[in-house]
Amino acid sequence: EVSGTTGYVANKFSDDITVLDLSSNRTVTTIDISGRQPMALQLAGDKLFVATHLPNDSARADVVSADLCVIDTNSNEETKVIPMINGAGGVKDLCISPDGKTIYVSHVLARYTHPTTQLDRGWINTNGFSIVDVDSETVTASVLLDEVEWGASNPWGILVTDDGSKLVVA
Repeated sequence: EVSGTTGYVANKFSDDITVLDLSSNRTVTTIDISGRQPMALQLAGDKLFVATHLPNDSARADVVSADLCVIDTNSNEETKVIPMINGAGGVKDLCISPDGKTIYVSHVLARYTHPTTQLDRGWINTNGFSIVDVDSETVTASVLLDEVEWGASNPWGILVTDDGSKLVVA
């Protein structure tokens, strides 16, 4: 992700973000994040939203989900960790609406709290995306992409059209 002469790089296997000065090609700092395996970045004003690929929770926790970490780009410090919906993982991408008020996050939703039944209807994992309000830094909704007899298989790239009329999920 790039803002002016500053670049941000997600380092998936070291759980941190590198901040670069693109005019001098030098590392400014590295920011440790609370989440596990940062996968995608999205700037929203002076906030950098970091989508983490996998849950970082104990298997015994009441909620097990991947997180969105929020970094203040003025201080280069993590200011909040936003848990996704219970079971969210396999996060691949995020994007922002043209008005800068909403972030969309593509992910898989594991039904790990339910017995393994009706496998043919996708009751083990479903595919979808979540909607995040930028100002309140909260997940406001999660939307499933699967149909009853036809799965959407591992949502990856996600993008809002320039006019904001369509959300496209690959």
